[in-house]
Amino acid sequence: VWDESKRKVDDSLHNFSARIYAIRKDYYKNVVIPEEIICEDQYLYLRSKEMGFKFAIAKNAEIKYNIPDNLRDYIKQSLRFMQYDDIMYEHFGNKIAKYYYIASKIKRLTLVKRILMSPFYLPLSLVLQLYIRLKKKNYREKFVGNSWELISSTKKKI
Repeated sequence: VWDESKRKVDDSLHNFSARIYAIRKDYYKNVVIPEEIICEDQYLYLRSKEMGFKFAIAKNAEIKYNIPDNLRDYIKQSLRFMQYDDIMYEHFGNKIAKYYYIASKIKRLTLVKRILMSPFYLPLSLVLQLYIRLKKKNYREKFVGNSWELISSTKKKI
């Protein structure tokens, strides 16, 4: 549901991914990622906005990557991604909220479409998301240097 919703918004932080991106040389030469920033993709996107650069997506581009293949790794990765948001708000302040925004109408339409396509799995995934959001309130993953603990199920050969 989430992936489908975010694809409907072109200029959004949700569409800038560490899995693959390209940045212009004039931006690259003028941006420094602070040492304490572990989520460089979000930082690069938000800093580019602050510096007045534009963002574009290659809608037909395809990349292959592994998603977590077990519930434990999925929850850990989801919590980590939510923690990224907190880190960015701490660094940039509330002015970045507009880059996280996806209209409620888009979310509702996607939910209706998905419930019709997956009447069994969608409610389960919503319960899982609720669990993750509740767990997030007491979650703060620690990292050493500039790296998180590896989620091994996402690192298998494709």
